[in-house]
Amino acid sequence: MRLGCFVSPELIQPAADAGYDFVELPGAVLLPEEPEETFAPVRERLTSAPVQAEVWDLSPPAEVAVCGPRVDWPRAARYANTAIRRAASVGGCVVTFACGECCDLAGGFSHESAVEQVTDFLRVVGAVGRSYGLIVAVEPLAPGSSALVNSLPQAAELARQVNTPEVGVLPNCLHIAEQAQSAFDVVDAAGWLAHAHVSLADLEPTPAGDGAAKEFVKALRLADYDGRLTVQAAWREPKKEMRRAIELLRRCCERTRENPHDES
Repeated sequence: MRLGCFVSPELIQPAADAGYDFVELPGAVLLPEEPEETFAPVRERLTSAPVQAEVWDLSPPAEVAVCGPRVDWPRAARYANTAIRRAASVGGCVVTFACGECCDLAGGFSHESAVEQVTDFLRVVGAVGRSYGLIVAVEPLAPGSSALVNSLPQAAELARQVNTPEVGVLPNCLHIAEQAQSAFDVVDAAGWLAHAHVSLADLEPTPAGDGAAKEFVKALRLADYDGRLTVQAAWREPKKEMRRAIELLRRCCERTRENPHDES
C-alpha cells in the first residue's frame, strides 16, 4: 500500500521528510470558485512540492449544497468540475466525498429525495473524474455529521446506486471503531474500495495490545486492497508525530502482510 497523511499545504515538507508517499489535502486549497489566475500560484507551489497531493477531499462546503431544498445544480457542477480538473493538474488521483455540510435536509426534506440528489451529483462527479483519470471515494460520517451515509455498507449501497466504475467507497478506521462497527465490513465492500483512512490514535498501542488499526489493515489485506492509505491527525507536533505515525503504520502493514488470516 502507498502511505500518505492528511495535511495542510504548509505541512507537505514535513510529510515528505517523514517518508510519506503522498499527501491528502482539503479541497478548499483548490479554490474551486476562484478564477484561474488566483489558483495559478497555488498550482505552482503544489507541482513543485517534494511529494504530490494524490488525494483531495472534495466534500463541498455548506454553501454549495448538493442535496436538500437549497440545491443549485449549476453551482454544484461547476464546483466539482473545477475542483477535479485542478486536482488532476497537480497530480491528483483520488477525490473523496462525504455527505456532510453540503447535504441540507432542513425543513423536513425527505431522506429518499436527498439520496436521489446525492446519487445524481456523484454520477456527475464520476463522469468528470473519468475525463481526468480520477476516481471518487465516498466516506461515511458519524450520525451527528451526516443524515445520509453513516456506515461502510451504506456507502457501498450508494456507490451501487451510482453504478459507475469511477465511484467507490472510503473506509475510515477511526469512524468504524468509534461507531462500534465491524472492520470486516471492509471485506464485504472489497469490490468498491477506492481509498482508506486511519488515524494516529488507531495506530497507537493500547494496554490490551495493538490499536484498532491492526484489524483494519488486516481487513484491507483480506479485501485484496493495495491502494492508498492516509493517516489523519491534528499534528500538534508535526515532525515528531508524522514520523511516529508512519513508523507505526509500516509496522502494522508488515505484521499483516505475511498472514492476514492470523488471529493473533
